[in-house]
Amino acid sequence: MVKSILSLIITLSIIIFGAFIESFYVKKSFKELNQIAIVCQHKADEQTLSSNDTNLLQNTFLRKRKLLHVFIPHTEIKEMELWISESVKCAKDLKYQDASLKLEVVIELTEQIPNNFKLTWQNIL
Repeated sequence: MVKSILSLIITLSIIIFGAFIESFYVKKSFKELNQIAIVCQHKADEQTLSSNDTNLLQNTFLRKRKLLHVFIPHTEIKEMELWISESVKCAKDLKYQDASLKLEVVIELTEQIPNNFKLTWQNIL
């Protein structure tokens, strides 16, 4: 009986600890992407955005995507990838207004996606 209760407590502790690690990593990753996207959007608004700026955003996302795929559904990863790729294309074509609009969507996604992985009762149940 004591072994069963102890095993249950250890298992729940591991699950809760894993959930905290997941939440922390997802939040940290998207915060970094959000900061880069905000800088890119400001540059697009000032018409000083270069393809190097958006390539930094894209490369950062591609580097983080491998591990984020463990926690985040494929559709949300693809949606981020699509909007970032669109902003890279607009920056290369010097379409600053279009790039700014696409980056606005990227910023919104970087704020909304981590909310799906917060430790809340709705997400646990």
